[in-house]
Parts: sequence; C-alpha cells; structure tokens
Amino acid sequence: MFDFRFDIAALVISLISYAIITMKRNYLTRESRVFVACIVLNMISAVCNIISTIAVAYNSAALVSFAFLAKFIHFILIFLMTAGFYTASLIRVKEKGLGKIDQIILIAYLGINVVLLCTSFFTKFYFYFDGEYRLRTSFLYYLAVLLHIVMMVYTGILIAKKEKEEDSATAVYVVVAMAIYVTLTLVNAFVKGSNVYHFAVAVLFLCVHVILNNPEDYVAAYYSCFNDVAYKDSLIYHQNRNKQLHSIGISCGEMDFLKSTYSDLEIMTALKPFTEFARARFGAYNFYVIGTSQFVVQVKGNNSLIESTMSEIRNYFMEPISIGGVEFVISPLFAVVEDREKFDSVDSYFEVLSYCMNHTELFAAKQVLRVTSQHITFVNQEQEMVLAVTRAIKNDGVLIYYQPIYSAETGGYPTSEALVRIKDEKLGFISPADFIPILERNGMIVELGELILKRVCEDYQKYEFPKLGIERVEVNLSGRQLVVPGIYKKLLGIIKENQVPKDAILFEITESYTKESAQAYILENIKGITDNGIKLALDDFGTGYSTMINLIRLPFEIIKIDKSLLDNAMADLKSMVLLKNNVNMLKELKKKIVVEGVETSEEAKMLKNLGVHYFQGYLYSKPVSVEEYVSFLKPKERSAK
Repeated sequence: MFDFRFDIAALVISLISYAIITMKRNYLTRESRVFVACIVLNMISAVCNIISTIAVAYNSAALVSFAFLAKFIHFILIFLMTAGFYTASLIRVKEKGLGKIDQIILIAYLGINVVLLCTSFFTKFYFYFDGEYRLRTSFLYYLAVLLHIVMMVYTGILIAKKEKEEDSATAVYVVVAMAIYVTLTLVNAFVKGSNVYHFAVAVLFLCVHVILNNPEDYVAAYYSCFNDVAYKDSLIYHQNRNKQLHSIGISCGEMDFLKSTYSDLEIMTALKPFTEFARARFGAYNFYVIGTSQFVVQVKGNNSLIESTMSEIRNYFMEPISIGGVEFVISPLFAVVEDREKFDSVDSYFEVLSYCMNHTELFAAKQVLRVTSQHITFVNQEQEMVLAVTRAIKNDGVLIYYQPIYSAETGGYPTSEALVRIKDEKLGFISPADFIPILERNGMIVELGELILKRVCEDYQKYEFPKLGIERVEVNLSGRQLVVPGIYKKLLGIIKENQVPKDAILFEITESYTKESAQAYILENIKGITDNGIKLALDDFGTGYSTMINLIRLPFEIIKIDKSLLDNAMADLKSMVLLKNNVNMLKELKKKIVVEGVETSEEAKMLKNLGVHYFQGYLYSKPVSVEEYVSFLKPKERSAK
C-alpha cells in the first residue's frame, strides 16, 4: 500500500512555487508561463495519485477501475509535465524556442510513452493492480522511466551549458538539483512502497526557479512597472505565436530641457503618477518602462485602437505635472512600430523603437512618428558604425592626427589639437562627424576618449615633443566623459602612467557639456582636473549654450572661437561687430583666445589686429599624422603667415 504523505508535501511545495512565480511584482517570462503549467500539472498528477491510493485502500473491486483511471491520468500528466519542462528550458536556452528537431524529439517522447501506457488497457506490460489491490509495474514501465530520466537529464544539461556562459556557480546549482531529482526518481521507481516522485518534481521546480529567475530583473524598481527586459521577452512571446502586436513608444518633447534642469529622481517622481495610470488603464502586461522618461504601450488590435490609446495619453498630459515645485505641461511624442515592418530579430525591433524615441528631431513638428523601413536603415547604419569603431579599437585602426596651432606672439607652433580618425577594414576612413555623435549616444566615447589620451601620451614620449618646441597638446574631452563619476582619476592615471607632465596636456570641453543633467559629476571632474594642474579650454565658443556665468564660474584658461563666427564676420558687418565684442570681452576676462578655421591671410591679418592670441586652420596646416607633425616642426625658423 502506498503512503501519500509525500504527495501532500509536493502539493504544499508546488503551491509555494506557484505563489512565488505569480507574485504581483514578478513578470511571467515565456518560460515562466510554461513553468507554471508544469507546476499545475504536477499538482493535478499528485492529486490523481492520492485518489488512486485512497481508492485501492478500501480493497474494493468496484473501486479498482476508478483507481486504474486515476493512475492512468497520473502518468499522462507526468508525460505532459516532462514535455513542458523540456519546452520551458529550450525557450530559455534558445530565443526562438523549439526548433524542428526539438519538436520531433518532443513528439517522439510523448508518442512512445502514450503508446506504452495504453498497453495497460489490454496487458500487464506497464502497470496493473493485483488481486490484493496492490499497484504492480512491468518492464515497459521501467523503459518509460528510463526515457523520462534521459529527457530530464538532457534538459538539465542544456540549462547548465547556457548558464555556464554567464555564471558557473548557477550551472553547478542546476546540476546538483537535477542529480537530486534523478536520484529520487530512481528511488521511486525501484524501491517498493516509496512515493517520492511528485515531491522530487516539486523540489526540483522550486530550486530551478529560485536559481534561474529573479523577479526584480523584470521590474523598473522606482516605477514598480515592467522594464525593457520584460518588454523584449513579451515581444518574443508574441512573435513566436504570430500574434498581431503594435508598440507605441512614448517620449516627452520637453525632456532635453527638463534633464538639463532637474535630476532623474525629480523627473521620475513627477512621472510616477502617469505610470500608475497607464498600468491600471492598459494593463501591467501591456505597459513597460524602458528609460527614465520613456515608456511603451503594447496594443493588440487595429489602428483605431492605436489612435484611441494615444488620445488617452494626450488627455492625461493635458494637466500640468509638477517638477521641483514648478508646473509643466508635457507634450507626449509617439513612435509607433507596427507588425507589418520586417525585423531581423526582437533586438532590432527594440533598437529601432528606442532609436526613434531618443532622436526627437525625427518627429519634426509631428507628435506621431510612424516607424518605417527607413528608420530601420538608420539603426542598421548606426550599428555598422559602432562595429567599425569597435574593430578599429581592437585592430589599431584608431589614428591620432595633430593640427598645429599658430602663436601670434612667438610666430611658432607651441601647441596643437589632437584629432581622432578611424580607419576601418571595411568602410575605410570614417569622418568624426559620422561616428562621434553615435559614440556619444551609446557611451563608447568614454572608452575611445581614454584611448586617444593614451595615444597622445605615447606620442609625446616617443617623439620627444618638448624638444620640438611643443608646450602642450589639446585633447578633446567629451561631455559624456564628464558625467562619469570620478573619471578625472582615470585620466590623471593615464597621464601619470606615461610619465607626461600634467601641464603638457590641455583638455578641450565643448559648450554642449552644459546641457548634461548630472551637473554634480561634471563639476567634480572639472575640479579634479584643474586641482591637479591641468588646464581647460572651452571649445566651439559661440555655437552652443554657454553663458557669461559659466565663463566666469568655471576655470577655463583658453577659449576657442568657432569657425562659424569667423566665417560670418568676414561676410557680414554685424557679425564682425559680434566677433570683435567677443574677443574684447574675453581679453578683459584675461582669457587666452584661439580662433578656429583660419584659412586665408586676410582672416589672419584681421585677427592679429584684434589681438587674438592663437590661430588654428588650414592656412597653417591641416590635421596630419604624428610623423608629418614632427616633420612640420623640425625647421627651426618659420616666417609668420
């Protein structure tokens, strides 16, 4: 007679697993959905086993048929549960889930087991109840057990191999859990009177879920909404089922301004009521947070539903929101991605949507941007550019060019600007105008900026710059670098490691850095740089967003006037007045002045008369390789141009 206490324990553990997986804040991934089904099947199978055990306990011939049927269903559910676990595992291991071979294996497993089980209706080859109402099994049963164990072990190996790529400890935990499960399954099959199978399954499912799934991975903590990881998983889930699905990306037209004024926390606090409204209105599984101020609503329907959804969101933002005690009316921008667009993968789908939401200039004067194949092309080109820069960094394709800067006072070239050039094996030379904005957006500019500084320091030592009369080299420092906490320590470390004097490097910062939101980090890095004896130059003066306050407040010793101001001054009297006033003001502030883009002797003469200190441009030299730069400086005497 079987003891069903382990079945009761299995039911309790399964209920706990079910509660953990379906807890309110846990996103049900594709594999989790199948996993939940497996847990339910295990519980029902355990109940059938209990019913069968109770039925035969009465030693009644009338109940044997009932017990037989309950046991038959019990075995069928075990087969389905095993198939479900196999399916859930492959979904986790492979983005597209089951391939054709996997499906064949699955069908073969189910078919063989069902055929073997069905022999019990006619023979005693699988299981039966003897004259004393005891459950008996035969050789086909043990064949089915062997198939079951092989299937589960194969599944466990797939999971372990996948997890080993990211975390070897997790792979070990999976192997241990599978070993315990296999051991208990063998005990259940070969030790008479044992009834630990459902208990073993329940423990395995609980362990595997705890090991492999962290509910917080799918949640944007502050908003308590599903995040971009959950959104991608949802896309795959619907893609595999060929369900019509539209995505409406939501961004705020005023966000650039708000981020330059308020912290991310202040903005998120102001937008949290919207996320609560959206979750309640559109459903938790249809609303996702993919950035500080970017959201996605999934719509399973036609264009009229898309329009009504956008209309509701517009109506919500008709009321002003308060940020830092100031009220703003937000203008939502919508990027709509529809199923009819062809995407290579879910990642490309997400990247196109994210690209459009991050490039508000694509909207022009429209509130709604319908994503087309052209936008897919933009994203693909950007990815190609990133790959090209990545290859260049790995394969020494990052080249440093130097543009000499002429000193009006000495008639020499005491300094130069280091400029980066990318040479790719596939795309050839790539213009900085093409790759710098892309690297700024994705953060690769930080790595590239450090590499540029390292190369400049190496050139400084290798070619003995001081002996050539070079006082310093100007290196561009990206605004994206400035917002990295404590990056000045890394930059100083590169200079120190290469034994370059600190006053031999000058960092140029463009005016656009003032648009960044993380002002505390910017000021920390600027202070760290200047406190250690490195000078700063403000680049592209006259084209960005600097103010007189920043000019006075921040320790810029050199101001570089942009070429556009010079060009305009040569063509227009009013622009000439503006240039003169700027030069006079900067001289009054005791700033050293560099004018960029000097191309004619006429321009140089006019700038000398204004009292400009340094000239940079093609009149003196174009950007050249370090070898050409050294050759350019070797003549001891040069006539001033």
